Amino acid sequence: MSTKLEARYFVVRYMYNDLRDEAANIGIVVASPTGGIASKFLDDVTVKARADVKIDQPAIEDFRSWLQASTRDLDGPTSDADRLRAWEQSIVERAGNVVRVSDPRSVLFDDLEAEVEALFREWVAPSSSPRERAETGPRDPLGGLRREAKSAIVRVIRDAIALPWTAKKLVQDYEIAGTIHRNKFDVAVMPPKTGTIRLFHHVLVLPDAEESYDQAAALARRWLDVQQKSGNHKQLTAVFYGRDEAPVTPPAEATALLKHNKIRSANLDQLADIASDLAPQRRLFPAPRRPGGGHRRRRRATRR
Repeated sequence: MSTKLEARYFVVRYMYNDLRDEAANIGIVVASPTGGIASKFLDDVTVKARADVKIDQPAIEDFRSWLQASTRDLDGPTSDADRLRAWEQSIVERAGNVVRVSDPRSVLFDDLEAEVEALFREWVAPSSSPRERAETGPRDPLGGLRREAKSAIVRVIRDAIALPWTAKKLVQDYEIAGTIHRNKFDVAVMPPKTGTIRLFHHVLVLPDAEESYDQAAALARRWLDVQQKSGNHKQLTAVFYGRDEAPVTPPAEATALLKHNKIRSANLDQLADIASDLAPQRRLFPAPRRPGGGHRRRRRATRR
C-alpha cells in the first residue's frame, strides 16, 4: 500500500496560434486537499518567445493575479473536496484565448513544494540542451504506483502457481512489436514451445473514474496495435490496482471497454485464482524428464 498523497496539476500554456494549437508551457499549478494550492511560473516568459509572435505580458500577469487572489482562501490543508473541485472548474473557466490551462492530471507526492519543482522542470523549464532532454526522458508522475502495481502482479502470479520449474516461464517487461509501437507488458507467462502467451498488465484505479477509464483505454489501444501486427496467439488480462488495502472493484465502464477489445479484467484477488488455474496445465509447465530414463531403456534392450 502506498503512503503517498495525491494531488491534481494543471499546465498553464501561452497560446501562440489557437488554430494550429501552437503554445508554450509557462507555469504549473498543483492542487491538493492536504496541502492547498501551489504554483510556479517562468520568471521570464521571453525565453520561449517566437520571432513572429509578440507575447502579451499583461494577459499573463492578469491570470497570475487572479490565481493569487482565488487561492488565498484555500491556502493550507482543507477537507472540503467539493470546494477544491469548484476552484478547479473556475481556473479552467478563467483561462482565455491567450492563457489556457491543460486538463487536470493526477500525481502522487511526498512533499508538495518538491513536487511542484519536479513538475515545473519536466513541463515548463526549458532544458539546457536537446540532448539532455532526450537522455532524461519524460517523468511519469504515477511511476511509483505503476512499479508497485507490477511488483504486486508478479508476486501474486508466482505465489499462485508455486511450481519450482515455472520461474523461467514468467517474463517481466515482455515486449511485443505492434503495427506502430513496441508495446511492453508487466508479465508474460510463456508456453513451452507453441501455444498461447498469457499477458498481464496493470490498470490503475484512481479517485477520478474518468482517469481510470483513460488508463483502460490506453491499454486497449496498445492491445489493438499488438493484435493487428502479431495475430491471436496471446491473451491479455488487465489487473486493476489501487492504493487501498481492500481489493478494488474494476470500474464497470472500463471493464466493458476492455471486454469489447477481448481483454479480461481482474483485481489482485481474482488474479490469484486465474494464475492458480495455470498450475495444473502441464502443457504450459511440463515437468522436466527424470534423469536415468534412457539408461533403463538401454538395460532392458540388453536383456533381450
